[in-house]
Formats: sequence, C-alpha cells, structure tokens
Amino acid sequence: MIVQLLPEEIEYIADEINSNYNPERLLKPLPIDIYDLADNIDANISICSLRHDHTIKGAAVFEKCSIPVYVWDEEKRSVSIEEREFKPGTIIIDHPLLPFQTLKEKLSDNFTMAHECFHIKKHGYYYKNINAGIHQDTSFNFSSAQENELEQQANRGAACILMPRRVVFSEVEALPEGVLIKDTPERNYAIEKMAERFGVNFSPMKFRLINLGLMPPEKEKGLKLFKD
Repeated sequence: MIVQLLPEEIEYIADEINSNYNPERLLKPLPIDIYDLADNIDANISICSLRHDHTIKGAAVFEKCSIPVYVWDEEKRSVSIEEREFKPGTIIIDHPLLPFQTLKEKLSDNFTMAHECFHIKKHGYYYKNINAGIHQDTSFNFSSAQENELEQQANRGAACILMPRRVVFSEVEALPEGVLIKDTPERNYAIEKMAERFGVNFSPMKFRLINLGLMPPEKEKGLKLFKD
C-alpha cells in the first residue's frame, strides 16, 4: 500500500524532521550533519562500496539482510567481494574505494542521506510488507509505478529537509529584484552562493527554486530532477 503524500504534506514532514534535529534550520540556511540527522531518526549509517561503477548511490534497510559489498584488501592490494549483514534501520551510503572525496561528492551524499532518511521515516510499510525489506537507489529505472511514486516523495522530501521552504523564500527576498528571472551569470552566481549556505550542490538548489515557483523552469535545457 502506497501512502499518497501531497507536496504540502511532504513540506510539513520535512519541517518536523528539521525541528526535531535542529530548529535553527527552519530559521536560517545551515549545512546538515548527515550522521546527526540519521541518529535523530534512530537510523544507523554504513559507508561502503555497493557497486564498482557507483550505479547504486544508497540504500535503506528495513529488514535484516545480507548484501555483497566491495572491500579493499590492503595486504593483497586488490578488491574483493564479501557478504555483509545489515540490521533494520540502516542507511547505506555508497562510496567508491578511493582515499578521498571531492566537496561535490560530499554534498551529493547529503542529498542521498536525506533521501534515505525520508524512506526510513515514511515508507517502512511498503518495504517491509510488499518489497524485499530493502530499498536501493539505482541510476537505472527498473522501478514499478509504486516505487517511482516513493522515489518522487523521497526526492521531494530530501529537498525540503535540506532546503526548508520558508528559509529559501527568506534567502530569495534578500536577492536583488529580478535576478532569478533570466539566465545570466549573476543568477548562476546567486544560486551557487545560496547552495553553499544550504550545504547542497548547484542543481538541487536550482530545482528547489523552480519547484517553489521562485524562478522559471528551463524546459528547453532538459533540467533533470535532483541531479548534479
């Protein structure tokens, strides 16, 4: 059974999550600590490599399960695959087997974490009783209509958590009048600086502004949801 959520309801749920996590996030733009956010909803975080090609960004575990993960063997200087057990309430964030991350990748993790937190918070019934007890976010579109609906909810929920509506409106009010209307370097700079304050990448910030009706959509450029 899929619970239909209106955009207003998702905004309310996200505000509630922020209020419980850090009420100041509803007053001003603040980056989010993904570990604290997960802890606040009683979730665990596991960082590991789910796919060598990074086609799975993250996963939310609702029932105890075992998943194959890639592991770096320092002694053999090679990669192997091992089964790893995960308990319910675990959020898995996929990381390539590299010793460092770029800032863009870290901010992408923030979105993935908020996305999985929304799944954990609102979609337990579906994944416990209808699906296999785990949700994996993949770059491939093999989902059913029901899962696509849950994905849209989690995407919107993640945007609402990371960029609370009232704070976004407040930020836009402080911008020079009309700066978001036309595609100019000034607009891109304003969006980039705003994204930095919220701790997100450029594209999620841009889509959030479009979704809230604060700047015109760019259909001719094929703007994709929540991608960067």
